Amino acid sequence: MSLVSHSNIYNVDTTPLIETANKINKIGVNVNQIAKVINTTGNVYENEIRGLQNKIKRLEKIMADAYSCFIKAKNGEL
Repeated sequence: MSLVSHSNIYNVDTTPLIETANKINKIGVNVNQIAKVINTTGNVYENEIRGLQNKIKRLEKIMADAYSCFIKAKNGEL
């Protein structure tokens, strides 16, 4: 992928961003599966809550890493 910034053109490997999007999608699928069980049974189990908390932490890390990649690309560090 090429990014144009004023008069500069940067070639950026978007593979990490695609991988990040795939990871976010997998987490979303897991959260939806848990939500479906909760809505169907009306029960929420402690291990499910812990699992969701862990997924949220992973998502925060993934988003922070993606943001870092954007900043590095913007600064011409990639």
